[in-house]
Amino acid sequence: MTLEEAFRVAHSWLMGHGLDLLCCSLTFVVACTLASYLARGGGSGAASRFFANAVLTVTLVEAAAVAVYAVLAGSVLGSSLLTLDASFVASPIVSLALALAGLRLFVPVGRLAVARLARDLAAFGLVCAALVWVGSRFRGWGVVFIGSIFELLTIVALAFLLLARLWRSIGSASDDDEPSASEGADA
Repeated sequence: MTLEEAFRVAHSWLMGHGLDLLCCSLTFVVACTLASYLARGGGSGAASRFFANAVLTVTLVEAAAVAVYAVLAGSVLGSSLLTLDASFVASPIVSLALALAGLRLFVPVGRLAVARLARDLAAFGLVCAALVWVGSRFRGWGVVFIGSIFELLTIVALAFLLLARLWRSIGSASDDDEPSASEGADA
């Protein structure tokens, strides 16, 4: 069996079981969100944050996996996103929305390590994409005048500073999701 045949078999299985995957994903999200809520009610903030981080991690990885799969399906099979099973494609979106809506009621989602990392990685990716786009504008005959070279150097310097700041923010795995003294007294 070649890799293409294996991909075609996996594709047909995934498209046939899209609704099952959606149900499993939603069940996991509801179970972890409920576990986080119950752990928070029991006074264990660490366990609550563990379940909240776990559900967000799984849903974000699921969203990334479906996005990569959609790109692979487009390149290997020549199919578009519209030909994929709707429940399969909607599964990570619905799961992430449900997880954020549920966790938001009792966990400060912005202070979770996974949420901060996802925010930082998204900002880093957007800045990289913008830098690539700006760089593509200055190819060939685009840089002819001194003004254009100065503008290009200014944009590259600003992009470098922003990327360095984002990289430090991603690399510094500080535990800001630990409870503060005031939160520990409330629990």
